[in-house]
Amino acid sequence: MKISLHQRHREIIELLETHFITYEPGGLTEIYRQLIEFSFAASRDEQQVLKPRLGFSHLGKLHKSYREVIEETNKKDIAVSFATDLPVFLKSYKGKDAPVLMVCAMDSLPPEPVKNAQGDYLLQVHQNKNFNLRQEVGFWAPFSLIENNTDTNALFFNEMLQSYSLYVTDIYKLFFYIDKNLTDKSGKAVYARSNSLSSYRSLPCHASILSQEIGWVEPSCILTLGNNAGNALLGLYGKKLSKWTSANEGGGVQVNRTGPVNHSGMTVPVISVPHISGAANGAKSVVLNHPMWNNISGGPIMKYANIVKEAIHRNG
Repeated sequence: MKISLHQRHREIIELLETHFITYEPGGLTEIYRQLIEFSFAASRDEQQVLKPRLGFSHLGKLHKSYREVIEETNKKDIAVSFATDLPVFLKSYKGKDAPVLMVCAMDSLPPEPVKNAQGDYLLQVHQNKNFNLRQEVGFWAPFSLIENNTDTNALFFNEMLQSYSLYVTDIYKLFFYIDKNLTDKSGKAVYARSNSLSSYRSLPCHASILSQEIGWVEPSCILTLGNNAGNALLGLYGKKLSKWTSANEGGGVQVNRTGPVNHSGMTVPVISVPHISGAANGAKSVVLNHPMWNNISGGPIMKYANIVKEAIHRNG
């Protein structure tokens, strides 16, 4: 998918550079230029040429609060494979008058690293020989939307773009694995994830960045995907998600109107659904199989997208 710059892109950049991470030379403005160039590549071959050229930053460029959690983790374990999905803006196929939908999620982590007998981590996430999995932070886009155009994630977002422009952001911004020196029965390394750390999930900077993003983007509606994103966003307003059950009002879709207020003084509705990933199939089935949506047809991911659009239409 081709990403572009939100009209408040400069303010969003300043927000991220102040509270999250910086990059030299050229700042995050340069990283976005690279990501946009990558998304506009004419072919997969051209993307493969551009991918190793994508910039990356050093852990020292992270905001202090992120560094402190990593330093604490490294006292007994090993934090490795740092990556960030920077928020992206995608223009609707409907045109410039399409309403803006903010999509708040927690995307999956990058591929797990492979540790050799010497204890070296070999996976080059950036396909760049200079990239150090224990010291560098790689930049990317949520759900790999700038690269994958045929997987289920892309199908979902393509359908949403028929009606809305999308501002897609990850709640934690930074992702990493934690090597606790554990293996499974086959001897393969087992890694914990950064979002498993309560000290990381509770960092005030997550809420600070998210609330200010909402202010700059001024969405007509906010869609949260999954428990982590839903509870993180609703937590800003003293609320949390209910269990995913067919007994919920709204056909399994959860609607909250205690949330951010837009520039017109109107509360922005928050529509919450289970994550679109395969790992959430059980929770998604509550929505997909609810009688309220029997009139919506199509394969699972397309039906899911159209259910979400209908829920936004009814409650937005």
